[in-house]
Amino acid sequence: MDIPELINVDCKEHGVKTLPYSTTNCSAADIGRFRAKLETCWPEYWQSLLRVTGQMAEDVQGIYDFDASFESHKFEIEIDDFDFSPGVEYVSFRVEFHDSESQVMCPVFDTSFHGFEVNHNQPVF
Repeated sequence: MDIPELINVDCKEHGVKTLPYSTTNCSAADIGRFRAKLETCWPEYWQSLLRVTGQMAEDVQGIYDFDASFESHKFEIEIDDFDFSPGVEYVSFRVEFHDSESQVMCPVFDTSFHGFEVNHNQPVF
């Protein structure tokens, strides 16, 4: 059974969040590079994640009866996938908003980065 690792990150006005991630099929060196990068560069990732997820949430609001934002709802972030092998810097985040009963609202939002550049983002149903 794969037990996820955890890392704490500061989401500024939204508080500290604990991000789970899987280390299955990852070398210790890759995990070390990933953790070091995330610990030092989280503010850049967070600003892009905040912007991109906010825009996706606005885009689906009228279409899928989705009405949530970082300001209005509790949320969780997880690291869906990453690859920090030599010469590669890839990480994918999933953001889930929760309703008043702590249930995950649909859709959830995926954003992937190569370096600090967003290379893919989408709502997932």
